[in-house]
Amino acid sequence: MLQNEFHFFNAIAVFVASIVPLYLTFKLKNPKLKKLTLVLGIFIIIHGIYHSVGSLGNIFLAKGILDPLSAMVLLGFGLMYLRFQTKKETRT
Repeated sequence: MLQNEFHFFNAIAVFVASIVPLYLTFKLKNPKLKKLTLVLGIFIIIHGIYHSVGSLGNIFLAKGILDPLSAMVLLGFGLMYLRFQTKKETRT
C-alpha cells in the first residue's frame, strides 16, 4: 500500500512540475528553445503518467512501457540539446 501512495503523490508533484516547461513552450520566441521545452514537458508528462499508472497497480504498463518510453524521450531531449549546442559552437 505504501508504494501505491508514493506513486500517487509523485504523480501529483510531477504533473505540477510539468506546468513550467509547457508554459514556456507557448511563451518563448526562440524556436530551438520551444522545441527543447516541449520535449522536456512531454518527458515530465509521460513520467507523471508512469506514476499514475503505478499508483493504480498496473506494473506491466508502468515498468514495461512508460518507464522505457520516458527514458527514450529524456535521451532524445539530451541529444537535441547536444545538437543545438554543437551548432551554436560552430557558428561562433
